[in-house]
Amino acid sequence: MRSYFLNWIHGISFKNRIRTAFMCLLIFAVASTGGVSYYIVAGVIERQALKQSQDSLNKSAQVLDERLRKILVYMMTITISQPFKDLVVDLSEQDSRNYYKHLSNLQPIFDQFTLNEHSVGSVLISTSIGDFYSTTQRRLTEHPFQQTELYRQMTSSTANQRVYWSEEHKDELFSDGKSVISLVFQPFTQNLSVKDIYIIVNVDAPTIFKLVDSTFDELDRESFILAGGKSSVFKRQGSYWDLLQSGGLFERIGKETEDFFVFSHNDKEMYLINYAKLQVYSDWTLFTVQPRSKLLRLIDGIRWSSIAIVIVCAILTLYITNVLTGILFKPLMKMQFLMNRVGQNNLHLRFHSPYQDELAQMGEKFNQMLDEIMALMEQNTQMEKDKHVAEVKALQAQINPHFLYNSLNMVFLKCMDNQYDKAKEMVISLSRLFELGLNKGLEGTTVEQELHHVEYYMKIQMACYRDLFDYRIHVQDKSLLAYPMLKILLQPLVENSILHGFKNQTTGGEIDIFVEREHDFIVLTVQDNGSGMDPQAVKRTIHDKSADSYALRNVYNRLKLYGGDRAQMSITSIPGATTRIQLFIPIRADGGERN
Repeated sequence: MRSYFLNWIHGISFKNRIRTAFMCLLIFAVASTGGVSYYIVAGVIERQALKQSQDSLNKSAQVLDERLRKILVYMMTITISQPFKDLVVDLSEQDSRNYYKHLSNLQPIFDQFTLNEHSVGSVLISTSIGDFYSTTQRRLTEHPFQQTELYRQMTSSTANQRVYWSEEHKDELFSDGKSVISLVFQPFTQNLSVKDIYIIVNVDAPTIFKLVDSTFDELDRESFILAGGKSSVFKRQGSYWDLLQSGGLFERIGKETEDFFVFSHNDKEMYLINYAKLQVYSDWTLFTVQPRSKLLRLIDGIRWSSIAIVIVCAILTLYITNVLTGILFKPLMKMQFLMNRVGQNNLHLRFHSPYQDELAQMGEKFNQMLDEIMALMEQNTQMEKDKHVAEVKALQAQINPHFLYNSLNMVFLKCMDNQYDKAKEMVISLSRLFELGLNKGLEGTTVEQELHHVEYYMKIQMACYRDLFDYRIHVQDKSLLAYPMLKILLQPLVENSILHGFKNQTTGGEIDIFVEREHDFIVLTVQDNGSGMDPQAVKRTIHDKSADSYALRNVYNRLKLYGGDRAQMSITSIPGATTRIQLFIPIRADGGERN
């Protein structure tokens, strides 16, 4: 499909391609603007709805908190009343003889409680000598409080051992069997021996439910009270509760940074969630659920308006693109301009086009021609530079005037001391050194000839610097001597050891030369026991352009020039101990060194 589309694009005329591109661009711009506007407005409305819903929820939570606090205060008044105190006295002695007296004395308190708070259906005081309640209600004596589910929940609760609010349940203590929410309170007494005393206040569940729903007027919003973060206080069955109960909503409540968030159930429907914890009983959380899709119906008009605008703009684009097509033929003028500039020797200009029409093909060939011209010019310039640099460096490496002067002067001194044999040996070494260095004008040599060259150099230096150093040459395998390589690579390394490594010594110097093979590399190593270098000096040795590092930099550049990127030069040094320089020369597949 993609290749078919590209073939169609590249096959139509340049004018029609420009027209199509402008149509797509304008339609995309208008559609993007409408879509972004729609989602921005949707986000603002959603945010405002969440905040307004949170305000309503906070007010509802305050009303519910006030009602529960009022019930709790009324219950506390029972514990400070004189009839209750008299009852506690008899409880401490387990005296049940005054049971009916206490029952009679508590009747006004029960009546006043239910009269002041209409949502309270019944009040029960459970003690070890009997239960106390309003005589206007029928107590189910076959259900002692300590054997009810309410007692089990209260004693197993870890939220508060003294005050416990239950979930909605059927009243097990009185015969009316209403749906109630129970407040269970275990009061404090001055006599610590009195423990088994509980005050149970049964609150009418529908009354509390209506109180919570009275602040929400939206038809699509449902409210719930979550107990302990896992169950609903009200036995409310509805589409939202059954849906959210298995959607992982309860784990998020209380963990969000704000009191409202958007909840997704199975990536299908989005819900706006608001919640608030109650102050009187923190184990309860009041929250509301509202479908996001029903809230966003308010902005459906914006969505359809955006679609209409896109259609109108598409029609206008057909006319506008005909006008703009003529303007967009400027690439032809650009090609002419580039050709004129290239005629003025500005070869860095290029023509670019993403298509494959006639103009693009012309520009591509034009760019190829310029690339080839520049490549040939750079290649010619670089060849001249490399040739000049190589000749100069080779001459500098081969003929060191200071070295030549010292060598000839030492020959003269040997002759003056009648040491003709040693003078003869030095002249032969010097002659062989230059013969191997010049190598009949060839840049290449063999490992064996390179070792002879550096050995003659060290013999001459040993004659000039008597007792300064000694040398050893180690060859891993005699077959390595036949491998080709660049000439005059080892002599600058040895010279570096003598001039810099032994500059603070008069005797005891050692130079070891190793010839080894590692994988597809010939490794040449020059190691001395001289003064060494610190890490910063090692780093500057190759890249610094100072005179002290010229010899090593010369070797490195020539090695890279002829060995390519695989050729490497490694320098390791321990100050005051040793310096080790290794040359890694790639070997060709046919067994020779890379030319």
